[in-house]
Amino acid sequence: MTVRIVTAPRASHLIHAIVAGQISRRPECRHWLVPANACDAVYLSLMSAGASFDVVDISPDNYCLDVDQAIAKLSSGRPHAGLIYIHGYGASGSAASDIGRLREAAGSQTVIIDDRCLCSPAVDPEPAGVGQADAIVYSTGYGKVLDLGRGGHAFVREQLTLQSAAGVFDPGAEAGLIEALRTEVDPDSQLQAGNDRQVSDWLASWLPIASGPVWKTLRRDVEQALPEVLDHKRRLNEVYSAQLPAQIVLPGAEHLWRYNIRVPDRDRLLEKVFEAGLFASAHFRSFRSHRDARRCPVAHEVQCSTVNLFNDKNFSLDQAARVSEIVVEHLAHASAG
Repeated sequence: MTVRIVTAPRASHLIHAIVAGQISRRPECRHWLVPANACDAVYLSLMSAGASFDVVDISPDNYCLDVDQAIAKLSSGRPHAGLIYIHGYGASGSAASDIGRLREAAGSQTVIIDDRCLCSPAVDPEPAGVGQADAIVYSTGYGKVLDLGRGGHAFVREQLTLQSAAGVFDPGAEAGLIEALRTEVDPDSQLQAGNDRQVSDWLASWLPIASGPVWKTLRRDVEQALPEVLDHKRRLNEVYSAQLPAQIVLPGAEHLWRYNIRVPDRDRLLEKVFEAGLFASAHFRSFRSHRDARRCPVAHEVQCSTVNLFNDKNFSLDQAARVSEIVVEHLAHASAG
């Protein structure tokens, strides 16, 4: 299988380019399947390319797309342009077998994007190329496993059509996209037009795919920085694993992006962490979880109880130990109450 490497300023640009490319090839078919725990950048990429989408709940086993539900939708008779398989929480799980089943159900015309933006970035295609997928996408942008502050890259099938974002995206449509996001995904979204860290960074500065970082340079930067980053994460994760009860740790997650735990009264725990001058985060909200949890109950339940403990270069071993103590104390109070 011939695989090419494509780079862009952000991984979401690559998703947009793939989606827009399929619409240019098959304009009558623009409907996609997306897991319910995707981030806003994925939904915005689809909407800005002119695609429609339906959401699928996640599996309780690996926090990725629920394959059985996805296959049911693929078999419904409605044509699907593609689907995005996202490695939720950075977990790899049974991705190869899952994508194999999805390919069998979807057929060769449906594009499958293997979104590994929360995984450790690979610089070489796997022996099987992209496997049963059409593209494997990685990110080295803000807040990812390796945060270079820029860059997304993808291994794509040679014949896959990509359309440069600059050719299809109107920066003036930003406000309209945010409104569509609030209507279709999250009415309480805090995204604002012109906010550099949020939508403008994703959409208003879209550039041609060719303007992405030169692959030789990006590859060198990944290879130089990644070993130290992973070693620091390993040491922080050892602190968390030693101090926290195993039953609260998300099973199956590799914890390279964040160290993920599930706790009762999540918001109160976060308050305690912040009050101590430390940091942790809630996971981004699941699709319409505030509105209709019945549609995607697993994604809703996992999101509402998950805390992401930091394990990046800006967090020290001492901070990890202190956060762990707060978590243990919080669990003790919760069980006593």
